[in-house]
Amino acid sequence: MSKAIEGVAKGAQEQSESVAKVSIATDQINSAIQQVAGNASAVSRDSAAAAEAARKGTITVEQTLSGMQTIKSKVGASAEKVEEMGRRSEEIGRIIETIEDIASQTNLLALNAAIEAARAGEHGKGFAVVADEVRKLAERSSLATREIGELINSILVTVQEAVVAMKEGSKEVEQGVITAGQAGIVLNDILLAAEAVNKQAVMAGEASERMKLASEDLVSAVDSVSSIVEENTASTEEMAANSSEVTQAIEDIASVSEENSAAIEQVSASTEEMSAQVEEVTASAQSLSEMARDLQDLVAVFKLGA
Repeated sequence: MSKAIEGVAKGAQEQSESVAKVSIATDQINSAIQQVAGNASAVSRDSAAAAEAARKGTITVEQTLSGMQTIKSKVGASAEKVEEMGRRSEEIGRIIETIEDIASQTNLLALNAAIEAARAGEHGKGFAVVADEVRKLAERSSLATREIGELINSILVTVQEAVVAMKEGSKEVEQGVITAGQAGIVLNDILLAAEAVNKQAVMAGEASERMKLASEDLVSAVDSVSSIVEENTASTEEMAANSSEVTQAIEDIASVSEENSAAIEQVSASTEEMSAQVEEVTASAQSLSEMARDLQDLVAVFKLGA
């Protein structure tokens, strides 16, 4: 019986050590879960900030696109006005050419009139004066039309340069619109990705919180089992001490068994009761062993999950 109780005590001690190891592993798992929860929370905050930045960037790009479209429209309208001014200037140039042609013909007619007045002699003097004034007026008109023509030509050159510059500006604005549109697409992709990351981080945080609660329950269960194991260990040690006394009593009683059979029967009854207690402790130890194995399996599951 003493050996049996010693075996039970040894088993209880081993169970106590196993529970202690499970408790340490559980604490480590709990710490790892808290770290994962913290990381998930940080990722959630960062992804939310990235999503907000991408959202603001998208709004800015949309505003830029709207502004560039307005600029493109105004540049196109200005180019049309400048081209219209160029066409008007060309029409003025043609009118100037007509005026210059008329002035040249008038000058020629004035010259012919002066010749005819000279042939008329004294009777043609008055007509000669008029013809000379007409010639001077024609020369002045011709000079003015040439100056206006030069000015119109200069305006036409400037208008053509302005039209070319506006067309180039319109192309650049169009390219800017395309680039801004592409930037908007990229920012929208970033926004979607950031929102997806934030969603995953939130889910990870929720899962970590559930794991944390389960880990706390596990820690509580391990602590409870540890307390039970400690109590049973103390009980088995006490029973081991009592069994030594009972064994000594049995030996003493055996030496005087013939003289005190009633005492032997009483000791025998005590021994049977002690054996029943040992069997009960053994059953408790086996139950604790199964609980320890379950806890170790649970710890293994947590380690695999981590």
